[in-house]
Amino acid sequence: MPQDNETLYIRTVTREEWNGFVALARLDGPGYGLNRCIQSAYLTMNRTLVGIAKSPNADDWRKSMTDCLREKLAALTCRPTWNQDEFDTWHRDTASRLVQTAENPDFDFTVGQAQKWINVSIKNAVALGDRLMPSLSCVYDVAHVALDRIVLGELRRKDWMPRELLQGPWSQLTDYGEYMMCQRLIRENLPGIPLEEEFHIWEEGRRRNQPDGVLYQAERGT
Repeated sequence: MPQDNETLYIRTVTREEWNGFVALARLDGPGYGLNRCIQSAYLTMNRTLVGIAKSPNADDWRKSMTDCLREKLAALTCRPTWNQDEFDTWHRDTASRLVQTAENPDFDFTVGQAQKWINVSIKNAVALGDRLMPSLSCVYDVAHVALDRIVLGELRRKDWMPRELLQGPWSQLTDYGEYMMCQRLIRENLPGIPLEEEFHIWEEGRRRNQPDGVLYQAERGT
């Protein structure tokens, strides 16, 4: 695969940069930290839940899904470190659990939407650092990249991902195997920690698409 010059060096994320993201994502307000991480992440994918606005059970659905994800995320803090295989297994199980819990006659919930909710929740928690207790720093090195329109667009623009992979909207992805293929390609083609690489890729794409700095303005799942 062609390599952009930007792959020749490892990009890191400073605490100052993470703090900037905390402010941008409005994670530093009052309330239970992990709930704020989950709710903020939900706002990055809820527009893709076609039909939820007309569902009479939307509030109950959202609560049960939030409870499920919070339980799974809290389980990550029960051990000091996770290796890549262990985290990958946890992630598959969590995505499957969310999809099963989400069953609703009024709208669909896909693997693509599950990964976005999971991965951005973890990114939010990592951004908070020690302000979130217990911390999710235990998965800093192994967390997955959240796949969305901005990230996929930047990866393809830089020729870091084949254009034929995941051709449809990320929110309609139903094949977890295809999702993991994307994660493996990212690990193989980018030299740094995936979470830090994604930080810069997403920021570059956000600025390209949203020069006014509005966080969720362009995220429509297309």
